[in-house]
Amino acid sequence: MVDHRSRVTIFSVGVWQYHHMPRLTGPQQDVQNLRRILTQDQGIALFRPHQYQELNNPTSEQLRQSVNTYVYNRGADNDILIFYFSGHGSPVGANDFAFCTVDTQPMIEER
Repeated sequence: MVDHRSRVTIFSVGVWQYHHMPRLTGPQQDVQNLRRILTQDQGIALFRPHQYQELNNPTSEQLRQSVNTYVYNRGADNDILIFYFSGHGSPVGANDFAFCTVDTQPMIEER
């Protein structure tokens, strides 16, 4: 049986210090717990620390650049990306959802 774990990259994003929205108390602990569970806890960790990338309180440009860097630096076909986000989110239109970065400015709908 082939072990596909070596092809996995975990990209964990936590946002809690917003410029235009309320500060959150959970995302910092969320990304720390994810790192511990996936890469540090010897009893359950499935991945190596180099497979885990963490981005805390990014701007939209920093998040975009980090994802682009991952895409451009991939080593092979069939790579697996686990993307985890903890922070505010917002519906966009009828069928989309957006992750809110530190510089997101919420739109107020007029009725």
